[in-house]
Amino acid sequence: MTRKYLVPALICTLFWGLSYPLVKLGNRLFIPDGRIPELMIFAGVRFLLSGGIIVSGCFIRHRKHPDMPALPAPRTLPKVIILSLLLTFFHYTLMYAGLSNCDGSKSSVLKQAGIIGVILFSGIFYKDDKLTFRKLIGCLIGFSGIIVCNLPFSGGFRLMGEGFILLASVSSSAGDMYSKHAASGNDPILLSGWQQLIGGLILYLTGMLAGGKITAVSLNGIIVLMALVVSSIIAYTLWLCLSKKYGVSELALIKLTIPIFGIITSAALLGERLFTWQNWAAVLLVSLGVIIAENKRYGK
Repeated sequence: MTRKYLVPALICTLFWGLSYPLVKLGNRLFIPDGRIPELMIFAGVRFLLSGGIIVSGCFIRHRKHPDMPALPAPRTLPKVIILSLLLTFFHYTLMYAGLSNCDGSKSSVLKQAGIIGVILFSGIFYKDDKLTFRKLIGCLIGFSGIIVCNLPFSGGFRLMGEGFILLASVSSSAGDMYSKHAASGNDPILLSGWQQLIGGLILYLTGMLAGGKITAVSLNGIIVLMALVVSSIIAYTLWLCLSKKYGVSELALIKLTIPIFGIITSAALLGERLFTWQNWAAVLLVSLGVIIAENKRYGK
């Protein structure tokens, strides 16, 4: 608990947990009928604004310090595009659509299923993260938490609700594993800005081409949108900075605090039930699974 990355990582997970009820509020205020093209436009505007603010800061910084780039180098651009697709386009298309048909608290728990994949598959990309027996046991325990979260099963799982959240988790986790490679030798702030800007542009244009159009604009909606923009700027920039310095599986454990923040903030902002045994049992099981998977005291 004394590791240097703990506090900044918890700041990231706090903002990510808060984003679940904020997205649901935004969906209600901007897209009451829940159509996917409008959801993509809403997500696109969020990341166009957050990415634009970060990129503008990079240009200002470049004017003062010419050695610090404002544009991604040609060799870095493919990495930015891959991050844009994984962390922004696919991730948020699926998550925004899924949140329209799933509680914010349940979504924040289901979203952590991808951490199990990070632990299982990080050894393919990073030689110091090999799959071990304790990791396998931990993953099985963690996955049981995902099952518990959806009890009772009758009417409790919908492809365009919980299913989309799980797919968003896969996309996000793939982006997390790729982030360390992308941030190596690159400025994480620059990566964060351009990843969000390009990803937001793709989301926005795709939603427009699909016939989306947002007409319900209100002061409350704008406040929620700006809160999401601030969340994206802080969380993604900080996380890319941490990914550059620390291991993928080191940070994976901290991400298990996202559902805790998600459950609490969903109860505060949306009035969702805070004390449901499914939510908290899932949090405990998923947390236990990752702790076992990552703690060497449990053997190989």
